[in-house]
Amino acid sequence: MTELGRWLTYEAIRDWLPIQE
Repeated sequence: MTELGRWLTYEAIRDWLPIQE
């Protein structure tokens, strides 16, 4: 997976999680 792909996945996971930092 490319760096951009990993970043997009990370952003998606943040949307799924109720955690806000």
